[in-house]
Amino acid sequence: MRKLILTFYSLFLIIGALTAKSLTAYFNYGVFNNPTGSPYLETYLSFIGSSLEIKKLGPNKSVGKVEVEFTFTHNGNVINGMKYTIDSPEGDSLRVPNFIDQQRFELPNGKYGVELVIKDLNNLINKPFIGKDTIEIDFNQQFISTSSIQLVENYTKSGSTNVLSKSGYDLIPYVANFYPDNFNKLIFYSETYFTDKIIPASDPLVMTAYIASYETGSKMNDFATFFKTTPKSVIVCFNEFNITELPTGNYYLVNELKDKSNKTLVVKKVFFQRNNPKYQIKNEDLASINIEKSFVEQIENPDSLKEYIRCLRPIANQLEVNFITKELPKVDFKTMKQFFLGFWRQRNQVDPEMAWNLYYEKVKLVNASFKTQIKKGYMTDRGRVYLKYGEPNQISKFENEPSSYPYEIWQYYQVSNQRNNRKFIFYNPDLVTNDYTLIHSDALGETRDDRWRIRLTKRNNAIIDLDQDKSNDHYGSKVDDMFSNPR
Repeated sequence: MRKLILTFYSLFLIIGALTAKSLTAYFNYGVFNNPTGSPYLETYLSFIGSSLEIKKLGPNKSVGKVEVEFTFTHNGNVINGMKYTIDSPEGDSLRVPNFIDQQRFELPNGKYGVELVIKDLNNLINKPFIGKDTIEIDFNQQFISTSSIQLVENYTKSGSTNVLSKSGYDLIPYVANFYPDNFNKLIFYSETYFTDKIIPASDPLVMTAYIASYETGSKMNDFATFFKTTPKSVIVCFNEFNITELPTGNYYLVNELKDKSNKTLVVKKVFFQRNNPKYQIKNEDLASINIEKSFVEQIENPDSLKEYIRCLRPIANQLEVNFITKELPKVDFKTMKQFFLGFWRQRNQVDPEMAWNLYYEKVKLVNASFKTQIKKGYMTDRGRVYLKYGEPNQISKFENEPSSYPYEIWQYYQVSNQRNNRKFIFYNPDLVTNDYTLIHSDALGETRDDRWRIRLTKRNNAIIDLDQDKSNDHYGSKVDDMFSNPR
């Protein structure tokens, strides 16, 4: 039925696109605590109306219909779940509008398996989508804890309590984590629990919300807010940022609770992406950077500096990548120096020269290890991943499996505060060069392709079913075993 693209985030949040030949839906979930009852998991599905098969109700009227089934298991036993059908809003003779489904499932603290099955009931030729994951819910009253951060598309005051209601508002979820340039607001909601059981009632608290660069972790100074509060059973953080001038890039939205001594008590973050092509680094912004008596003042060769800047791409944010790609060939030598110094000051304000020297040692290493006849090492996929995430904790190499192209599996025990054990699959389909291509990773923001096994064995794998996401069994193949248990 499908090509599945799902990216898994820490702290029990899944967000992604479930893409079929006809059906496209976005899925997200979060966990919250109910002070008067059990914790609950909230699921959000956003269906793209134009991707559904429609049933005509009249000359200019049609409707779509999908079936959704959730199943939650604990130690092999079904704990909760629901199977239901959704009728889309009525549309014209060609398509129906987009629509959202939201559900709540009470689940006590514990670890659960979750299975999601989605069918387009007007298109029974296609197979249903089946997705699985594990989640953990842990709201312990002996510790301050926080809910997921819910991204919100819009909201209204609640007229009555319903599945969308929280703290007196009906929240329409924003199910994607991508904000295109026509979105000017980022609205968010979260809850923090049990401060009244941990902190003295008279002690002040400060809740801070801000946007931080994914690459550097630095706060975006124009996108931060805070409010003072006191210990409560539930502290609500419901706010919004105007992101009209937030540059293109990868970011974290961060909620942070601090005590009277400015000690961080709890922090929660959610990843999102912004596309804002009209916002670029301007030469006048760089002009204020003083390069006198800095290490870049000693760089005398413009060609060398250009090469130094080009090798920054693996760790640059999107705004910086745009400058390197589009502006670097046009700017003068001084502006290049100002950009280079500003880049490293953002990453190490105290000693930018040391930060550059340490990085450049890695560049020289990947250039020696991963270069090809036509590419420097930092330009290759393996070089980029090494420079961005560091040396892998585990590398498994397979050059002579009977039915596979040469491939490598890289494992990182931790990647940029994501869940543990992120993996990267590289392969070499031309069998000649040293240029291994990244075909799949479960790391945040990286290439994800659930058909990677088929691509890996394509030379000996006859693909008949376009919905097939596993290769046929081949003698001597270790790929599934090594992907699950790298060693």
